[in-house]
Amino acid sequence: MATQNPTTTGPAPARAPASLAARMRRTAAGATAGAVALLAPAGCAAFQDTADTTVITVLAADFGAGPATGAARERWNSLAAGYRAEHPGVTVEVELVPRAELDGLLARRVAEGSPPDIAQTGSYVPYAADGLLHPVREILPPAVQADFLLALSRAGEYRLEQYAMPYLASTPRLLWNPELFRAAGLEGPPADWAELARAARALGDAGVEVPYALQLAEGSATQEILVWMLAGGGGLTGGAGEYRLDSAANIATLTWLRDHLVAPGLAKDPYPADRDAVTEAFLGGRIGMLLAHPPLVRAAETAGLPYDHAAFPAREGGPALPLGLTDWLIAFRDGGRGEAAGEFLGYLYAADRVTAATARDGTLPTTVSAAERLRGMPQGQPLRPFFEQMAESVLQPVDKRSWPEVAALLEDAIGRALEPGGDPAAVLSRLQNEARRAEETAPS
Repeated sequence: MATQNPTTTGPAPARAPASLAARMRRTAAGATAGAVALLAPAGCAAFQDTADTTVITVLAADFGAGPATGAARERWNSLAAGYRAEHPGVTVEVELVPRAELDGLLARRVAEGSPPDIAQTGSYVPYAADGLLHPVREILPPAVQADFLLALSRAGEYRLEQYAMPYLASTPRLLWNPELFRAAGLEGPPADWAELARAARALGDAGVEVPYALQLAEGSATQEILVWMLAGGGGLTGGAGEYRLDSAANIATLTWLRDHLVAPGLAKDPYPADRDAVTEAFLGGRIGMLLAHPPLVRAAETAGLPYDHAAFPAREGGPALPLGLTDWLIAFRDGGRGEAAGEFLGYLYAADRVTAATARDGTLPTTVSAAERLRGMPQGQPLRPFFEQMAESVLQPVDKRSWPEVAALLEDAIGRALEPGGDPAAVLSRLQNEARRAEETAPS
């Protein structure tokens, strides 16, 4: 079963350091500039009810327009239009912002006293702890609440009360191009890190532009590094849930990655500012292997590109403990539209809609009913290894109030540990101290 990460995460100061605070300001400004509004009612001011219409506001993630990321707009347009057709007195107004900027903009809206009715987010605990959210039991029918996969439902709890509804779930696997592997004299996926380094070297010698795509762009770096940490026997937290960023295993993992892949030029982030460009490079045959999620598998199938995938290898061999990722939907009390928001969420989580969306988009189901249906559908067969891996995965420590700050610190700093002359031990030690302060000073 998916569990909270038992091996890592650390505290950070209650008030963000100057660099992080500046980043949050940039994030909020960028999100405002990049926002996309869907289905705003003609002639009505956005986010306002009228005598004849209730407006449910939704703030959600736009993952881009690439072949592996472009489904969000279609999904939300379909939901909003379908719901309005069945409920003429209700308009669902969806505002999409780039995923990397979503959490920062949501935090700003909440601080300004203008949260949406429903928001997609990677971290719900700060809002639940402040009493800003509806408990799920208040707004969803019991049958809908009971349909969430149990591990994800429990991961959405704060103090034994569920506040967050799992919306998108995924787990990355090692994806590779068999044609490039054969051209480099390689027969299959690497079984351990030594084989991974040899495969990257062979791909480089065969002229592959990027033997291993190390994804350190904003929004990708934390999950990339967590996969490596788990595969190296470390992680974010210790057995008691305390942050252990500077564990010996994590230091050894980053040191190995720096010395065996990054320094020789075998692992690099070819497009640090553009996640869609990484997808296009893989589909264009310029990347040998990378960590990837189900939508890229679906995109490779659509493009007719040969591909295969496997569990990411542990350092000494065998499948590594996998990372699980979840985005959540939360419903804010402010605005007084909890009943209307709950009815829309019940519509969204209907078995046929979750099944259709996951089958179309290549995402993993978050409900029992959709998982059962997909297992019997042809569209679900290529994703069965992802289903099975998700059940064994370790989730990020989203139940920690300090986690959003620690995740941002980790993402900002981790590249410095891997650059030439970088000092993984020093970088992780600083992160551990910042994480500890964040945890100690976070409101309980």
